[in-house]
Amino acid sequence: MRDEKAEEGQVGGDGPQGLAAEAASSPSAREGATGGDSGSGSGGLRNWRIRSKLALIIIIPTITALVLGGLRMWESLDRADQLAQTADQVQLADQISNVAHHLQSERELAVLKLGAPADGSRGPVFDAQVEQTDRAVDRLNTMASDLTVDDPEMQARYQAGVSRLAALSSMRTAVSDNQMTPRTLLDQYSLLITMLVQLDREVTTAISDQELLRDSNAIHALSESKEYISLEGAIVALAAQSNEFPQYLLDDARNAMASGESALDDFNAFASLEQRQFYTDTVAGVELDRWQTQRDLAYARVQHDAPPQLNEESFTNDIAASRDMYRQAESGLLDRLEAESAGLADDATFAAWRDAAIVAAALIAALALMLLVSRTLLAPLRTLRENALEVAYVRLPETVRRILADPDPMEASRKAITPVPVNTKEEIGEVARSFDVVHERAVRMAAEQALLRENVNGIFVNLSRRSQRLVERQLSVIDSLESDEQDPDQLAHLFELDHLATRLRRNGESLLVLSGAGLSKSMTKPVPAGDVVGASSRRSSSTRGSRSAACRTSPCTAGPSTTSSTCWPSCSTTRPTSPSPTPGSACAPP
Repeated sequence: MRDEKAEEGQVGGDGPQGLAAEAASSPSAREGATGGDSGSGSGGLRNWRIRSKLALIIIIPTITALVLGGLRMWESLDRADQLAQTADQVQLADQISNVAHHLQSERELAVLKLGAPADGSRGPVFDAQVEQTDRAVDRLNTMASDLTVDDPEMQARYQAGVSRLAALSSMRTAVSDNQMTPRTLLDQYSLLITMLVQLDREVTTAISDQELLRDSNAIHALSESKEYISLEGAIVALAAQSNEFPQYLLDDARNAMASGESALDDFNAFASLEQRQFYTDTVAGVELDRWQTQRDLAYARVQHDAPPQLNEESFTNDIAASRDMYRQAESGLLDRLEAESAGLADDATFAAWRDAAIVAAALIAALALMLLVSRTLLAPLRTLRENALEVAYVRLPETVRRILADPDPMEASRKAITPVPVNTKEEIGEVARSFDVVHERAVRMAAEQALLRENVNGIFVNLSRRSQRLVERQLSVIDSLESDEQDPDQLAHLFELDHLATRLRRNGESLLVLSGAGLSKSMTKPVPAGDVVGASSRRSSSTRGSRSAACRTSPCTAGPSTTSSTCWPSCSTTRPTSPSPTPGSACAPP
């Protein structure tokens, strides 16, 4: 009986491999699934596996870190590219200043050549300067064509400014053919040089670094100062050549001197202490002092309506030397600006790759830490899940069956619990311990149920045994009464009592069957019908002869159809003491 009940409680399956599918397909699982939020589909986030959710938790910050790190690196590399372009523009600006420097020398020689057309010695000097200027212009064209900047408008301005140098050809032809006045030629050269000086300012518009921007403004102010001083020198040289200083030339010279001093003030305002010191150390010498002294004397003589009385050769040599000093200072500052731009570009590139390496290292460390934490979550959770499924569908049914079959259920239940092997103290460990408690309570309830069943079965057995003994005594009394009774009517009543007592005995045997004890102790092997009839005949030998005759005329072996009032009493007196006849036998009651 216990085995049958245990088999009824056992859940079929293929072992731990099919436990998850079995759990998902169970009615309780389906009821729990449909009893939740009706708005969430089967593919909703809440139904994802823990591994997928943890992967999502790891992927989202990883992608965010990669995007932010990539943006940071892109900004650094873009800044490095801008600084590299600035360094290239500074190189181009240096070449532009070099072309302007040669044009300043060429302007002075061209004006002096036009002022003394009969002097044949000025032609070769002018031609030599033209060759130097052309070489500088060719190099400028090459550098301008090779320059690459992100701003197409700036690129176009560079190309347009360089292309305007093509006007030099017509100007030089006019000088060679004496087709232009010195002042007109001076103005045309000055316009071209001023265009180059302003083109040099394009570098300033491309700089975003404040320190580089200040240095660039200082260099541009120095270039303007150099141009005004060179223009003033050319005007004074022209006056020295003719030993007269017309008012218009004097005004132009003084305007150039004032503009040069203003530009020099701008340089001192923008330049750093180191740049000002470099300028002071470079732009200094006897030639510069002598040129300024001669210029001031010429201005003073003209104010008193006297000729300037300047030595043209000495003055032109001094102004050329002074112009070279300015060019040296300008070139040195541009070289420093280029070096600073290139250094900042290298620093920005290094910072970009350094930041990328730091982000990559931090990301790898974070991923490793997150994977480690995820593993510490998934490993006990997986162990808890596997043990829970195994307990629910394998171990608990087997334990219940074993407890029900064991003669000592409580002792069997004490050895039936195996704790879940999760020994952590966090939430998963607490769930594991709670599951162990639930498992223990379930096993204890099974043991208590087995004990209760044993008690109930014992009660049934006791009731059955007592009732059987009483029935046996009752049957003995009835047999005694039947053997002594001669009245047929009384015998019929006694036979009816005998039949009722037999039914009571069968009720007691039913209680034994319900208790699980069975009938093995009281039931014998089947008795042949002839033996039953013979025993009945011998048992009734002391009774009235009419009953034996009636029984012989209607044998009990005829089956249920012969259970007449004359046959059944004779058969009843020959019943075996144990067990009761089974239905359909020779002496079965109606």
